[in-house]
Amino acid sequence: MGAGAAFVMPATLSLLAVTFPPRERGRAIAIWAGFAGAGGVIGPLLSGLLLERFWWGSVFFVNLPIIVIAVIAGAALVPTSRDTRHRPLDPLGGLLSMLGLGGLVFAIIEGPERGWLAPLTVGACLIGAAALLAFVWWESHSDTPMLDLSWFGDRNFSVGAGTITLAFFSAFGVFFLVTQYFQFVLDYSPLVAAAAALPVAASLLVVAPRSAGLAERLGPNRVVSTGLLLIAAGLGLLALTAVPDAAYWTVAPALLLFGCGLALTTAPSTTLILSAMPTDKAGVGSAVNDTTRELGGSLGVAVLGSIVTSLYQARLALDLLPEQIAGVATRSIGAALQLAQQVPDPELGRQLAQTARAAFVSGFRTAFVVAALVALFAAEMVRRFGPPVMPDGEHHEGQPPVTQVPPAS
Repeated sequence: MGAGAAFVMPATLSLLAVTFPPRERGRAIAIWAGFAGAGGVIGPLLSGLLLERFWWGSVFFVNLPIIVIAVIAGAALVPTSRDTRHRPLDPLGGLLSMLGLGGLVFAIIEGPERGWLAPLTVGACLIGAAALLAFVWWESHSDTPMLDLSWFGDRNFSVGAGTITLAFFSAFGVFFLVTQYFQFVLDYSPLVAAAAALPVAASLLVVAPRSAGLAERLGPNRVVSTGLLLIAAGLGLLALTAVPDAAYWTVAPALLLFGCGLALTTAPSTTLILSAMPTDKAGVGSAVNDTTRELGGSLGVAVLGSIVTSLYQARLALDLLPEQIAGVATRSIGAALQLAQQVPDPELGRQLAQTARAAFVSGFRTAFVVAALVALFAAEMVRRFGPPVMPDGEHHEGQPPVTQVPPAS
């Protein structure tokens, strides 16, 4: 599934880059970003609806007819574009990048479980760091690099890529942790928990298509930095309002703020990345955009999840519980709540559930403070170094053309 997504997402974005003229490209990307972000929230809503009535595997089967429709519609409607020059692949660069990022993410995730100084954790971190250094060296010396690092010398490209990475560091962390908060702490069902995240989807659908016009009028540095500030405000509000017995109306405004901030940030940043690339490299720019998105998301889930896990285990008051029960409860809040329903003593189960929820919320709030600080840092960097005007993309007209083939009738 990951390999399929890696083919699909960059292709959809690069098609926008070669289909729309520069003056319309930003608005097309803004609409694309709104629906892509909303889909990430609508998917869990449909999954929650299925889980209310069917077994967990139904969330995978439901995608099959959607894929069939997409394949047929794509073959009939989507234009074909291809680079006029054929470039060899860079398998060594791909291997080094996967090894480097995989090693670092593995170390971050396993740190709370195995110990931050455990040989496996330290070894994975060192291997990941060494592989990433080797990746930079190889890409700098290869004649056909997978990622031409010289593109980061372009301010539009580097600001766009950095912003996407940091914005989705917070975004994926929110989706990962808020769902657990709704289900484990507030005791929402899967369907209700998914529906509770709809303010994010609504704000993405409404605000993202308008972000391109705002960036053209006010400048991408102002719009993107404002979006990052809204993300930070939403995260900060979540950290303040998330308590074990919170009412939904106290949490919803934070999700709405967060969604508006993500909508203002994503589309202009994506446009900055693509504007820095010649038309015949639209696929490369699209791939970089999706890679930074997934990189930020993976690190967000790993880092913020590890913060929650570490603090959950440290603040789980289990002194009065038997050792065997305490050992199971420290694995996760889900394990603790399941155990609380199974213990023979109802009072002991109630205390365990209450303790687990309080410990999780403590880690949850700390993680969101960290994510808010990351968003504030990104906002300041964009305000200082982001371009004051939206590039028109016309400076690449001299590049080799991209061949567009009309769709089959």
